[in-house]
Amino acid sequence: MELFGRIAFRRVPSNNWKLLVRSMLQFLGMDAEVSELKVTDPGDTTQPFAVEFQVSKANFLDWSRNQTSMSLPLAQLRIASADEDAEPGDKPVELGVPVDSTYRLKLQLPAKYTVRLPVPIALSRDFGEYHASYKMEDHMLVAERRLTIRWRELPAARVQEYLAFRRAVLA
Repeated sequence: MELFGRIAFRRVPSNNWKLLVRSMLQFLGMDAEVSELKVTDPGDTTQPFAVEFQVSKANFLDWSRNQTSMSLPLAQLRIASADEDAEPGDKPVELGVPVDSTYRLKLQLPAKYTVRLPVPIALSRDFGEYHASYKMEDHMLVAERRLTIRWRELPAARVQEYLAFRRAVLA
């Protein structure tokens, strides 16, 4: 994912980066205004590539209802699938390239509403880690999700362990 981000930002002049991010958001199903864009140098491969921005979307939630639920916007972390029927002698489970991906969200909510936060999670395996935390600061929902995959592949005998890990990440 980092490679594609670097390529995209290198191909587009920096004065059009905000438009690029807005287009990416629209592709993901979110038509919103982008502001306070910060992008690390896409050509500096000695440092992780990072993109930070503010998003503003009027009527994101239907506040007229007594109760509503939502998925965290843009929270999809990419993680490889695996064949749950793999046998110990089968070929290894392909995890892809090692990755360290962090998602942070701050969502301003009206003062008169209460929030039921998702359950935090912390998983650590030799092949990877996943951490998710959620808290309220004043009327701001603060979420952080971090996925680290260390190995390129995993023995087929460990497919069930990996699938349980994957389900937790996607939950």
